[in-house]
Amino acid sequence: MKDVTCELKKPDIMISEHEIKINVLTSLLIDKGIITEDEFNDAIKLLLEQVGRNL
Repeated sequence: MKDVTCELKKPDIMISEHEIKINVLTSLLIDKGIITEDEFNDAIKLLLEQVGRNL
């Protein structure tokens, strides 16, 4: 799969296709009430802690 990027307001900011998919899925989960924004943030913090331990 090729990396697709798009420019935002600042030309030095690029978003990959994967980041867009993650943002859309996250918004859908929160909008549908499947998870709260706080639950999502907690999950991201835990994920980052785990990644940090495995580096």
